[in-house]
Amino acid sequence: MCNAGRYLSGQILICLFLCHFSLSAIGAPSLSLAPVQSTDGKATLSWDIPQGARVELESSLDNSFVNVTPLYQGSDRSTVLTGLSDGSYHFRARIVHQDGAISPWSEPASLLVEHHTLAKAVGFFAVGALVFVATLWLIILGARRQQ
Repeated sequence: MCNAGRYLSGQILICLFLCHFSLSAIGAPSLSLAPVQSTDGKATLSWDIPQGARVELESSLDNSFVNVTPLYQGSDRSTVLTGLSDGSYHFRARIVHQDGAISPWSEPASLLVEHHTLAKAVGFFAVGALVFVATLWLIILGARRQQ
């Protein structure tokens, strides 16, 4: 009876160890976003996933993720988002392991997109045009002096 008790307690310890190991293996991914505020509608999302696993990435316009848009499924470790219009965007990811185990969703990452105003864009264009004309003028002046 004593050996049976030791055998049973050994089996329980092994089971607890394996349960702990499998639960820690399906933790939520760490999702990072750069930048968190964009003036050009572009951002990069990245995450870490175990070898052989894939990630599912979703987006939502609200932080409660009631209406979601699937963005990506695969084994890449980052994605670049472009062409986003003004507004707040929220992203989350989860890992799908080879054995079918699915992790919980990651902590959401939020992006605020506020494009430059038209006045600021025209200002940038005007400064660029001024630099172009000044450079062209200096080139022409230098060429005349060489002749």
